[in-house]
Amino acid sequence: MSNPTSQRHALAALSAAYFVFGTGSLAVIGLVEPMSAQWQVSHAAVAQLVTVFALAFAVLAPAVQVVAARLPRRTLIVAGLLTVAIGLLGTALAPNVAAAVVFRVVTALGAAAVGPVASSLATSVVPADRQAQALSTVFAGMTIATVVGVPLAAWLGHLLSWQWVFVVLAAAAALCAQAVRAFVCDTGVAAAVKPRDLLVTLTRPASRWAFGATMAQMAAQFATYSLIAIMLRERFGATPGQVSVVLMAFGVGGVVANALIGRMGDRLSVETWIRGSLAALAAVFAGLLFIAPHFVFALLLVAAWALVATLFMVPQQKRLITLGPAQRGLLLAVNASSLYLGMSLGTIVGSAAHGLLGVRALPLASLVLVGVAALSHSLSVRAARLESSATGVQGPLISEPPQADGLERCKAAHRRQPAIDLHPYPPLRKETAMTNTTQQRQTEANKTIVANYYARVWNARSADAVPEYVAADYIQHNPQVPNGRAPLQAFLGGLFKQMPQSSFTVARLVADGDLVVAHCLFKANEADRGMAVVDIYRVSDAMLVEHWDVKEPVPETSANGHSMV
Repeated sequence: MSNPTSQRHALAALSAAYFVFGTGSLAVIGLVEPMSAQWQVSHAAVAQLVTVFALAFAVLAPAVQVVAARLPRRTLIVAGLLTVAIGLLGTALAPNVAAAVVFRVVTALGAAAVGPVASSLATSVVPADRQAQALSTVFAGMTIATVVGVPLAAWLGHLLSWQWVFVVLAAAAALCAQAVRAFVCDTGVAAAVKPRDLLVTLTRPASRWAFGATMAQMAAQFATYSLIAIMLRERFGATPGQVSVVLMAFGVGGVVANALIGRMGDRLSVETWIRGSLAALAAVFAGLLFIAPHFVFALLLVAAWALVATLFMVPQQKRLITLGPAQRGLLLAVNASSLYLGMSLGTIVGSAAHGLLGVRALPLASLVLVGVAALSHSLSVRAARLESSATGVQGPLISEPPQADGLERCKAAHRRQPAIDLHPYPPLRKETAMTNTTQQRQTEANKTIVANYYARVWNARSADAVPEYVAADYIQHNPQVPNGRAPLQAFLGGLFKQMPQSSFTVARLVADGDLVVAHCLFKANEADRGMAVVDIYRVSDAMLVEHWDVKEPVPETSANGHSMV
């Protein structure tokens, strides 16, 4: 793990990368008029460049993970930023809108290699208890792009020309590439991603419904946001100057939310953040639908809208990472695709609703879509829990609020036995010690990873899922298996062929720091009495990195009448 200073530099470079491609993707919004005048086309034709980028990104983000997943992550981000620079420079030189469409696709290709990989990389350069802060720092680049980047692009377009805006953004992308090379030290690669992995990710209920929640949440926002100026003017009587004030308040709300989730994101469970955000967002759209038509009410509601909607993003990314730690890049890429698909879908729904029922239909459509997002999230949680119960692993597949740790109960029961030293190491200095709450959350996350490993590998009898949970340089203490992930994968592949009915029942999981102890019953088939197993795993960066185990066959009879597990 890098030191705090290098972590800050790395996160700042990744955040700047997000800002550049975010501003590049949205700058067209503030430059529609001069671009349409230059090419002698309608405003709508130029505005379609935003949709082109969104749809291209949605398709390319997962594809890049499949095609280029074995490249070092830093190399992939640098290449993506240089591709973004080429696309932005090409847009500046485009002689007509058709050529601009081509270069928007090139820009989207580069962005597809930057955004999801930057988010994935951010979570691996910090300790597990700071993942929310890291994600919020990196994603702040996109938030600031919306608040500052788009107005700044419009101002520069008026001061210089729209072409110079894209030239400046291209130069910024190239500079960001150099910053990433200088400050991001991680040169590791993600787990290999095959087309089958993408198919499994899209068809697995827990992840599929999670992507649906992301898309519906973003669609809910854009159903109203795409026509927010019209709503503010017709519903709340806002002047053009007041519309600008409201949009600025929207941006400020997003920045405040990003800072809030960075400071407090790891203190509450992802479920609390996600459900709370969706409930509050529904309340905001209900307010826009029913509240009295006064400008001040609109100002407050739109600021609250940005605040509560932004609180959804980082917890959703954390939850997806928990569903498949080793495939975090692929999961975040599909999630990013869902964001852009949601933007396009929301714009279409908002336009249709406005055309049919008028301006009051915008928050109504958004309210319905928030309900769809909440339903999708609930179905994802339910699917994850069903996966857990179906495979015999006792415990959730996603992070839940911290419960009393089993090790603490064990310590309390044995405190009167002074011969057992449960704390063989000297205590941490005060300035480096974690709070109890943070430590509990980290141990709970480690237990979840082990529980998922039993469910997705052992009980699903899927050796192909090993890379999702096991590090490439896995240290093995079982004398029958060599070190490394590949030998373990080969060993399990042969074992599952020999024992197609084998199963692991996890009776209890106990965690302390980076160690997780699993007390299990392994059975080769239904008729087998089984074997009592104690596995000990060391967890680092959401991956299993070391393993010890002890085993004892279950005898036919017991002298004490108690089960071994």
